[in-house]
Amino acid sequence: ARLALGPLAAAALYLGHRLVVLEYYGRTQRFVEALPLARGQVALVKAGLGLAALSLWAAAALVAGLSRAAAQESQAAIDRGFVGLLALRLGLFVFALWGAVFALGFFGRLRWLLGAGVVLLVLLVDRFAGFELAKLGPLALIDHSRFPLERDHLPTRAAWEALALGAGGVLVGW
Repeated sequence: ARLALGPLAAAALYLGHRLVVLEYYGRTQRFVEALPLARGQVALVKAGLGLAALSLWAAAALVAGLSRAAAQESQAAIDRGFVGLLALRLGLFVFALWGAVFALGFFGRLRWLLGAGVVLLVLLVDRFAGFELAKLGPLALIDHSRFPLERDHLPTRAAWEALALGAGGVLVGW
């Protein structure tokens, strides 16, 4: 869970900057527009490439964590269902994270201001409206108190919220 909130989020920001911002606001944009592809296809390829790279990084961290846990716990404690559930929860979080970063990348110089505004708004709602930030879809999926412990339950509401956030971000970017 700590990896998802720290290094994975930083990697998503860096990847979004490299794939979206530098491409659309750099000199290579003219080359990309000259390709015999529709503009939406280029955006979808960038979305897929970024999601694949971020998913690979998350999967590598998950495998490293599982191998470390396997050395300390019995094999019966780490079954296929549990590993699949962990992978699904982390994958949905990665999709939501990448969707948000991908969409922000298309706002150019305003992306930092817009991102900070969204974070500030969510924090204010969390503090003053009684809304619990930890129960928000993507964050509920990787909640550090439940992520490594729930062995047979997928929080479906959180999963749908993460899926909607990721799809919405990709749609805005597209």
